[in-house]
Amino acid sequence: MKRIFFAIVSFLFVMSVNAQMNDRYTQFSVFDGVHYWAEAACTYNSTSLKQADYKIGYRAGLGVDIPIFYSSVSFLPSALFECKGYTESRRDQSGGKINRDVTSMYVEVPLEFSFNIKVGKRAGFQIAAGPYLAYGVGGKYTDTGETNLGLYGKETIELNTFKETSMDLGGEYDVKPALLKHFDFGVDLGVRFIFFRYFMVKVNAELGCIDMRADDSATAFRNRSFSAGLAFRY
Repeated sequence: MKRIFFAIVSFLFVMSVNAQMNDRYTQFSVFDGVHYWAEAACTYNSTSLKQADYKIGYRAGLGVDIPIFYSSVSFLPSALFECKGYTESRRDQSGGKINRDVTSMYVEVPLEFSFNIKVGKRAGFQIAAGPYLAYGVGGKYTDTGETNLGLYGKETIELNTFKETSMDLGGEYDVKPALLKHFDFGVDLGVRFIFFRYFMVKVNAELGCIDMRADDSATAFRNRSFSAGLAFRY
């Protein structure tokens, strides 16, 4: 699965370069011809867990705008690095309160299609939707016990989000399982406003479709993410 995912990323890069080399459109209007963009955005992340709270993250990457129907419809593949996460409070087996803070980092490939609305030659809107593929490449989560009755007492432990973590408990070793699966898939929805032809404001929502829990004993949940950011088109 990991090899397939990164093969898709490589294919999209080659495809975008080829599209630019074969572009025969005249660059008169905001949606004419192939355009590239570089984006940076702030994200507001959580999960479908009822007790989860949102956590601020970020995303950055590159994309390409390929007109496919008289500049009214575009294909918008992109490659992003995204930092997600969430926080939650829960009770352990003995009733102690545990505060959890999760950070997860992904390489992500949204594959959107957009309907384009021109506002003159230098501005316009795009309403976009499509699937996204993501692969977790790193992250950590911490559990902090608030009472002596808690599972970890008053200690704070730090574990790997996507891998098993071996812990030294005073000479005895305990292996904690990974919290999340590596692979994620879902739906990406977005609205974009392009102005002065080269600048873009983006608002996106991501709704994960895959149960991300790595341990079947945990409560099922899916990623949720909202973002707002700026991009430069060229």
